[in-house]
Amino acid sequence: MDPIYFSGEELLAIALRIEENGWGFYSEAYKGAQSEKMKELFDYLAKQELEHIESFKKLYKLVKREKVKTFDELAEDDEAALYLRALSDSRVFTDPGEGMRRARSLTSDKEALDVALGFEKDSILFYYEMAKVIKGDEKKIVESLIEQEKEHFFKLSRLKKEYL
Repeated sequence: MDPIYFSGEELLAIALRIEENGWGFYSEAYKGAQSEKMKELFDYLAKQELEHIESFKKLYKLVKREKVKTFDELAEDDEAALYLRALSDSRVFTDPGEGMRRARSLTSDKEALDVALGFEKDSILFYYEMAKVIKGDEKKIVESLIEQEKEHFFKLSRLKKEYL
């Protein structure tokens, strides 16, 4: 059986959805944060997610696409995207609004940190898996995504250590 290759466009469609949900999660977690330190962190991370969304849109230039397809548009008509959706659904926020819904159910700052750490870890794991199936120069896109998510994870880890 031939290996399945995915384009940078497919990966970026999922990455954009993940980051949009990350923004939603951090924006809602900010509203419910109990301490000022947590509010500052979630505000920072929400802004970072917006920057990541913009960065990922710019990465489309590397794959020479004029129109950015949404995750749903890809999933409707592309078998590779359906596979990516199945893989990502089991690991990270890919349903529209899922980040916000999850944040609204939080009951403490500790729980918010735990969920955020899990979200970032799952994103990193997802991108590592994608790195195995991306070919050519588009692999640089994946490496960029991994580095950005690792930065979030380390920041959250440091705060959790200080906070607890």
